[in-house]
Amino acid sequence: MARLAEDNEPVLVKYDAFGKRIDEVRTSEGWRFFKPQAAKEGLIAIAYEGEYAQYSRIYQVAKLYMFAPSSGLFSCPLAMTDGAAFALRQILNKKIVQDPSLIEDAFNHLTSRDPAQFWTSGQWMTEKMGGSDVANGTNTIAKPTSNPNEYSLYGYKWFTSAIDSDMVLTLARSITDDKPIPGNKGLSLFFMKVRDEHGDSANGQESNNLNSLEVVRMKQKLGTRQLPTAEILMKGSKVVKLGKDGQGVKLISDMLNVTRVHNSISAVSNMRRIIALARDYAGKRVTFGKKIQEHALHYRTLAWMEMTFRGNLLFLVNVSLLLGKID
Repeated sequence: MARLAEDNEPVLVKYDAFGKRIDEVRTSEGWRFFKPQAAKEGLIAIAYEGEYAQYSRIYQVAKLYMFAPSSGLFSCPLAMTDGAAFALRQILNKKIVQDPSLIEDAFNHLTSRDPAQFWTSGQWMTEKMGGSDVANGTNTIAKPTSNPNEYSLYGYKWFTSAIDSDMVLTLARSITDDKPIPGNKGLSLFFMKVRDEHGDSANGQESNNLNSLEVVRMKQKLGTRQLPTAEILMKGSKVVKLGKDGQGVKLISDMLNVTRVHNSISAVSNMRRIIALARDYAGKRVTFGKKIQEHALHYRTLAWMEMTFRGNLLFLVNVSLLLGKID
């Protein structure tokens, strides 16, 4: 299934046969296979069920470590899903949302083992300026609506991985006196469902039930082409603010810390996979009259790779235990 996902890249279909705007992102059977499997295996749920106390994280990380190299990069939406669940739980514990029922419902979806109920999440931060200077690089504007704590987002997100996710946590700039608040003080965190119940009624046309979103184009990437990543234009997307104005970077950092652990899982597990392939090949390839694993330089290189991998694995496990203690 991973190979099927890699061989069949996601495709954006902007219009149907009658010229109606639909912005449909079509993914392969291989890519769609992994979401229900992730739910059944509890790849997110394990960490939040807490059956093994602080060791629940290590159990989760061990399964993700086995899953990642064979997942066709579905490990990416799982990273953001775990990060979103962690961030939402922290927000619920701090009691900084007016209507916790909405966030509780989202958290339950993100941590469900039921494929019919399981959600994945996106993490929409990067805009055209890019880079780490989020305070000055975020131009998306959040305009309040007539409903309490509900806002409409207007802006362009330059890099939105796993555009087929069910929900997203995103940064946008609050306004005062009809003017954007500059710097970090203006950045707030918002919760958004990618699709709504009624569809986008802009221009009198539905848009595949997208929440006032336009999928501008798919990203042309080098090594992660099976992952549906897009550029998104928000045209009044309905969202709910999490926390107070100016707390956006602080609140989303909980999500980022967890996604960084997932990045480490992918790095370390793929190191293991690559070394396994190299060792296997070294026992088959013959040069200068003997297998290349019998040449001292090649053997020494494999040994260095093995020790580097083991050190990184131990580091990852210890970080996972610390995260488990936080849980």
